[in-house]
Amino acid sequence: MSCSDGVVSILDEVVVAGAATWPEFQVTRAELESYATGTALADHALEHAADLVLACACLNGVTAAYNALDQMIRQNVPMFVKRIDRDAEFAKDICQRLQERLLRGEPPRLATYTGSGSLLNWLRVLTIRLAIDTKRAEPLPSSMFAESFAEHMVSEGAGPDLQVLKARYGPSLLEAVSRGLKALPRRQRAVLRLYLLANLSIDELGRMYGVHRSTTARWIASAERAVFDTVKAEFRERWGLATSDVASLARLIRSQLPISLEEVL
Repeated sequence: MSCSDGVVSILDEVVVAGAATWPEFQVTRAELESYATGTALADHALEHAADLVLACACLNGVTAAYNALDQMIRQNVPMFVKRIDRDAEFAKDICQRLQERLLRGEPPRLATYTGSGSLLNWLRVLTIRLAIDTKRAEPLPSSMFAESFAEHMVSEGAGPDLQVLKARYGPSLLEAVSRGLKALPRRQRAVLRLYLLANLSIDELGRMYGVHRSTTARWIASAERAVFDTVKAEFRERWGLATSDVASLARLIRSQLPISLEEVL
């Protein structure tokens, strides 16, 4: 929505609502109108008035607003990136990169926040994407990624017979999963990493890649199916497992892996 579409009519309400949340600083109607014109506010932006006022004030150099944003980043970024890299120095680096991108980019990324959702969720997606880009030079998938995928596949609620299979074949399962992940195209690995490690939803992934949620769902299902096919083939060839044994292993996966096992097997 642009100002000509009706944003002007809610700007006063946004200013008032924002002031109630941030009494330590204010933005003027003119400043907010300039921000709205350049950003194209969402239709329901009033629901996130406080976040819009914070963003606008930061872009206008208000120290108190910048301090509030800095606190939000430092408190939440370590949690956002911990499944990508648990190192505290990595989180600090991402905090610095994020702040630079938000406020000193060309144009500042914060100027693209439209109020379509909360600022915190918007920062979460931006942070995770930045962290993935930062880690992209490292070999993929990492051991943590493979372990996470294997745990994603294995149901902790499996019965005793299946737990025996898990105990016997667990290390081999992890190795097979790792090989399957390495064989995936880069985009599929990136999407799976965001989905499994960063816990992004298919809606968030769709917005990130500029596609419909059904497309990201297909990407994920295709990638998971490819990895599972690799695991299935290796277990049959290496261990000579009968179809019934492979089906038993599949039951370990059934509750966690969003694939139709009947179709795959």
